Amino acid sequence: MRVVHVSTSDSQGGAARAALRLHRGLRDAGVDSSMLVRERFLNEPEIVRLRGRAARLLGSGGAVAERVTGRLYPHHAPVMFGASWVPDLVAREVRALRPDVVNVHWVGAGFVTPESIGRLARRGPLVWTLHDTYPFTGGCHYFGDCEAYAARCGACPALGSRAALDLSRVGWLRKWRALRRAPLVAVAPSRWMADAARRSSLLRDAHVEVIPNSIDTDVFRPIERSEARRALGLPLDRRMLLFAAASGANDPKKGFQHLAAAARILAANGGLPLELVVAGTPPAGARPDCGVPVRWLGVIGDDRALAAWNAAVDVAVVPSVQENLANTVLEALAAGTPAVAFRVGGMPDMIEDRVSGALAEPFDPRALADAIRWVVEDRSRHLELSAAARRRAESEYALAVQARRYRALYEDLLRSGGRSARTASAKANG
Repeated sequence: MRVVHVSTSDSQGGAARAALRLHRGLRDAGVDSSMLVRERFLNEPEIVRLRGRAARLLGSGGAVAERVTGRLYPHHAPVMFGASWVPDLVAREVRALRPDVVNVHWVGAGFVTPESIGRLARRGPLVWTLHDTYPFTGGCHYFGDCEAYAARCGACPALGSRAALDLSRVGWLRKWRALRRAPLVAVAPSRWMADAARRSSLLRDAHVEVIPNSIDTDVFRPIERSEARRALGLPLDRRMLLFAAASGANDPKKGFQHLAAAARILAANGGLPLELVVAGTPPAGARPDCGVPVRWLGVIGDDRALAAWNAAVDVAVVPSVQENLANTVLEALAAGTPAVAFRVGGMPDMIEDRVSGALAEPFDPRALADAIRWVVEDRSRHLELSAAARRRAESEYALAVQARRYRALYEDLLRSGGRSARTASAKANG
């Protein structure tokens, strides 16, 4: 069985890394898997960059067009919106690889148009992994409080638009025309994402599976905490909190503002010596007041380095406002580090409250502070949480577990001609 994964990048960003882990897990399981990407950073023969000059020019043009499109709406919210209106030759490039199954991942930044995805789905089995909500909205990668995706988009709050026929309505119409007769299967990494897809007007009639993303549990693994701290030059007498996001403290959706407020509450209450470690893009402006010492690490591009930081801290805090299945939580659990998050999106799928971490009511900084304190204040309880976190990662999120579930789904699609699928995740676990 030959599978081709289509992704804007092979490794940059959480969705790309999730696609890469699936690709590697499938290859380890004996599947002939390859990736077709616009942005190639890894020197692996099974990862193929767009080959033709025309295809590359159109791909670059799509990325530029996405940036220019935002200027049409000067009052748009600071969120990502995908128009994907520049034609592409991705379908032709995919066909040249002669796949049995095509798995589309995150194809934002103008990489692949809905029309190309529709053409691919009509030619053979196609799976679209829902790394965010773009596949079933008019262009929003996360819809916030908006429910228009359940109808047909328009007057988009993300665009700051009051017009019914705006860019979001045009995007919705294009996807509806491209996908309405396309026999695709959607895979949601979390139950929250699956529920949203099933409510949407675009994927309401599609088959939606729930298969979580994976983590390399050989790379992200527990290390003796004191040993990890000495290697990184960290103090042994403080409770260390990790916040990791590619955008750092700059993206309000990742919720650093809530963590900063919670840290100030913890500092004011005293009793625990705390330090915060922030991995990701440095703040664009003044650094927020957190009330506790902060180490700004910048972007950590190497998984092994990131794994070491996860193993060295006491808790990973992931205070996202809206989230699918956060890689940062998976990385922490695999390293044996409890995680704390708000009870939103896919967080309850990953974090067993008061078992492998703690969940706080959104979006209350005091509740977040209480959850952090509960995780780190008692050393014997912390050891139990750490062991449960690692067990959770090994049983639910290991590469082999995800690869088995996807392989079962692909095989069923091939047997049924791509038009239906059983609940592969349940059958794979049975």
